[in-house]
Amino acid sequence: METKIRSKLSSMKKNFTKEWNASYKRNENNILYPKEEVVKFLNRYIRKVISFDNKYKTIIKPINEKGEIRGLDFGCGTGRQTILMCEFLIDAYGCDISESAIKMAKKNSLTFGFQDLHDKMIVINDHNLPYSDKFFDFTISEACLDSMKFQTAKVTLSEIARVTRKFIYFSVIASDNRNYTLDENSETIVTDQHEYGTIQSYFDDKKINDLIKNINLEIINKRKIIETDEINKHSNSRYYVVLENSK
Repeated sequence: METKIRSKLSSMKKNFTKEWNASYKRNENNILYPKEEVVKFLNRYIRKVISFDNKYKTIIKPINEKGEIRGLDFGCGTGRQTILMCEFLIDAYGCDISESAIKMAKKNSLTFGFQDLHDKMIVINDHNLPYSDKFFDFTISEACLDSMKFQTAKVTLSEIARVTRKFIYFSVIASDNRNYTLDENSETIVTDQHEYGTIQSYFDDKKINDLIKNINLEIINKRKIIETDEINKHSNSRYYVVLENSK
């Protein structure tokens, strides 16, 4: 359950690379287990697990000349969701603005025995991605687009759409999550130690629609999950969205 204390957004930084590097150096967000919603997305739209002995039913039709499914984990952090894609026998790639996170992700990929993945995790300086158009069959972005300014997120999602052929999965925190003081874009700067100095952007239905407004993709699944801490009276609310290019 989130316990972040936030203040009104008061700075306009180009990005938050320095803050994210510091956060990962404090060993924050070193996710060790796959996120359940990412597992559900992969199992429903990409490749369904049939048994525990690596038997799968491929759902998406790959265009890779080798018949491989190729996926991108945008904002991969320490790489656990990227590793999950490898466990689904997907040709996985990962990228993040944090050099500290990518170093940890490369180490984690070797721990899991995925040498090829080690070489496909890269540091990016901004939203521009070094991949050709429709290079990936799908892209996931778990809890990333809400950790940047909204206008940056719009440009970033457009770039993700450029390199993605079929599906985009992303999750963002909902605006009814907490009663923080937000600016006109429903954004704020984190002021406690966890993720200190980074940005948090909160979303509602209107803001999600605005996020994808200029992208030729359709929302085919949108779920909102609300968790409540009945002891401390805190709530955690998050949207999980799947976009599809039907062309």
